[in-house]
Amino acid sequence: QSLAQDQSSEVGIDCPLPAYGDNMCGPVLLARASRRELLYLPLLAGILAVVLMPALSQQIGKVAPKEQHPPMLLKQCTKKGGCTAEATSLTLDAGRRWLHEVSDKTSGLAPCGGIGNWNATLCPDGKTCARSCALEGISEEDYEKVYGVVNIPDGVQINYVTRKTNVGSRLYLLDSDQEKYKLFKLKNREFAFDVDVSTLECGMNAALYFVEMPVDGGSSVGDNRAGAKYGLGYCDARCPHGLNFIDGEANMQGTYGACCTEMDIWEANRISNSMTAHPCSSAGLHRCEGVECGDGDKHQYYLGLCDKDGCEFNPYRMGNHSLFGPQQMVDTDKRITVVTQFLTEDGTDAGALSEIRRFYIQDGEIIHNSKSSIAGIAGDSITASLCTAEKQAFVRTRDSSNPKGEYNQFDLKGGLGQMSKAFERGMVLALALWDDLAVKMQWLDSFLPHDLPQDTLGALRGPCKPEWGTPQWMRENIPAANVQFTNLRFGEIGSTTGQSRSPSEEVHPAVVHDQQPSGEKDPSEGHDGKLSRGEDASRQHDQQPSGESSSTRQHSQQHPGLKNPTKGHSDKPLEDEDSTKGHDQKPSGKKNSIKKQGQKASEKNNFTKGSSGELVLTTSLQSIDDAEHAHEKLARRPRSRRQVPIGAVVILLVTLASIVGVTAVAYRRHRSQSMRTMLWDNRSLYAPAPRCVPRCQPQCTREDV
Repeated sequence: QSLAQDQSSEVGIDCPLPAYGDNMCGPVLLARASRRELLYLPLLAGILAVVLMPALSQQIGKVAPKEQHPPMLLKQCTKKGGCTAEATSLTLDAGRRWLHEVSDKTSGLAPCGGIGNWNATLCPDGKTCARSCALEGISEEDYEKVYGVVNIPDGVQINYVTRKTNVGSRLYLLDSDQEKYKLFKLKNREFAFDVDVSTLECGMNAALYFVEMPVDGGSSVGDNRAGAKYGLGYCDARCPHGLNFIDGEANMQGTYGACCTEMDIWEANRISNSMTAHPCSSAGLHRCEGVECGDGDKHQYYLGLCDKDGCEFNPYRMGNHSLFGPQQMVDTDKRITVVTQFLTEDGTDAGALSEIRRFYIQDGEIIHNSKSSIAGIAGDSITASLCTAEKQAFVRTRDSSNPKGEYNQFDLKGGLGQMSKAFERGMVLALALWDDLAVKMQWLDSFLPHDLPQDTLGALRGPCKPEWGTPQWMRENIPAANVQFTNLRFGEIGSTTGQSRSPSEEVHPAVVHDQQPSGEKDPSEGHDGKLSRGEDASRQHDQQPSGESSSTRQHSQQHPGLKNPTKGHSDKPLEDEDSTKGHDQKPSGKKNSIKKQGQKASEKNNFTKGSSGELVLTTSLQSIDDAEHAHEKLARRPRSRRQVPIGAVVILLVTLASIVGVTAVAYRRHRSQSMRTMLWDNRSLYAPAPRCVPRCQPQCTREDV
C-alpha cells in the first residue's frame, strides 16, 4: 500500500542509484503503476483467502500448549523371547478438553458450548459445528495439576479429586506414534497389570477395560480432524448419549448414542471387584438413535443393540465373601497383579473365544479365582454355560420398569461369539476412576435392587451399606484417594507371568457362602427411597457436573477401613443425582429427572490459569463422563496434517497464476508509458545529493524531455 502512490503524489522516494539501467529505482516504477491495475492484487488475495478457508477450518487451538501425552509403559511378551517394552502413552478423553471457535486469536475466543447449550452462531447444525470448533492441548504439568493424571514409574496414578473441581479421569492408550489408539487383539492371549486400590472406598470405581472404539478416534469420518490424539471416538455398551461429537458431527440435542462392544477386565475398589463381558450386535462404533440405544427411562433397556447388564463374574455376588478385600485372600491393602486370559476352543489364534479366565498374584503366590457357590451356576470363569446359568439364576434382579425384551441379552446379542469377533477386529484400552451419583456404585459393592428380599440371588454384590458411597461426602472427606495402574503387559498364554493354568491343577480359595455378612444389618435398611430392579444398577457416566449443596444429612456409619472420617455420609439425594434423561445407566426403577437442555453450562464450568498462564477448563464432575454431557468447553481438535481437497488445490494454482500474470502486465504497461519520465528524473545524477523524484520539476513538462 505504501508503494501504490499516484504519479501526482508530492511524496519523494529515496533510493540508491548504483548505475544507469533498467533496474534503476525499480520500486518507483512499481509505485507508479496505475491504481486500477494494482487493485487486482488485494482482490485476488481475498479470493485466495476464501478458497483456502475450508481447508484451514478446525485449526488446533493456540491458547493452551501443545498436547503432551503422559508416557505409559506397555510390554508385549512371548514364551521364548520374554517381554519387550513399547513406548505407548495416554490421552485424556475429549470431554475434558476446552472447545472453542476456530481462530488465530489467543484470547477472547467464543466457546462452542455443548449439548443443550451450543453456541448458535458457531453451531447452527452438527456439521457446521464440527467444522467451527477446535480442541486445546494439555501440557504434561496440567495433566497432573489440573486433571490428576500423574506419571509414576512403569505406569500412571489417577487421583480422585484435583483442585476441588476435577473428579477422576478417563484415559485411552495410544500407539507409539501417538496418532492412533493401541489396538489389542487378545484371542488366545492374556493381559496382566498391577493395581493398587488400597485408598478406594465403597462407591468408587477404578476401571480398566476394552471398548471397540475406532483406532483413529473417528478422524476418517465426517469433519473429525482431531481423532485419537485428542481422545475422540469413545463408545461402550451403554450407548452413551452424553458425547458432544459422534461420527464427525456434533450431537446437537444428545439424540444419538455411541454403542460398541465392551470388555470390563477390572472394575473395583478395595471392597469388591467385577469382570464383565458386554456384547453388542453391531460391529465397531455404531451411532444409535431411538430404540436401538436401549434407554432405560424410555422402557427400552432390553431392546437395544447391546447387553448393558453383561455376563459378570463378581466373586462376592457369586457367593465367596472372603476372596477379595482388606486382609482377605486377595488383600486390597497391598498391590495386586491381575491376570486375565482369553482362551479359544482349539488353543489357536484362529479359534473361537470360549473362556475368559482370571487369577491373581500377590506376594509371589498365585490365587485362583473363586468358584461360584450359587445354586445352578457352576464355574470360576466367564463361559457360555456360566453366562446362561447366571441369567436364569439372577432373573429376579431384572429391572421391573423395563418389562419388554428378553432378560438374557447376553445370548441374544451373540455372547462369547460376538466378543470373539470384536477381539479379532481389535479393541482399545481405557483406564478410569469415577464415582456414581445415580446409585453410589451399589451395583458393584452393595445390595441392589433395594426392594428385594435380602436372600434374593444376585442382589448382594458386596458388603457396603446402601447409604455409603455418596459422592459429595467422599469428595469432601477423602479427596486424596487414587488408583495406580502399572506394569501393563500382554502376550501368549503364560508369557506375562510364566503361569498357564490347567483345569485339573486348579486350587481354589475356600468358599464362604452367606448372602448377608454376619453382624451387618439388612442392606435395605437406611435406604430413603425405593430403587429399581436391575441386574446391575446404573453405572452413570453421562451426568452433569455437580451442583450439589455442601450440607448433608449425617449418619453414623463409616466406610470399612476408613480412619477417622470427619463426618458421616449423606443419604440425602444430591441435586444432580438423577442422570440426564436417565441415559446410559443400568436399570433404575425410579424415573430419573431430566435436566433441561437449555441450562447454561456456564453455571457448572469455570476457567483457571494453567501452568503456562493459559486458560484451563476446570469442572466439578459427577463421574468421568460428566464433561461429555454438560461440558461448556468440549470437543475436538484437528490433526496437524490437514487434508486439503483437490479442488481447492486447483483453484489455488489458478489464482496464483492470475496474480503473477496481472502483475507482469501492469509492470510492462508502466515501463512503456514511463520510460521518458524515468530518464528525465535521473537527469539529477550530477547533483551532490542525488534523488529519484516521483514527478517532473515545476519548470519542466513531461513533453520537454
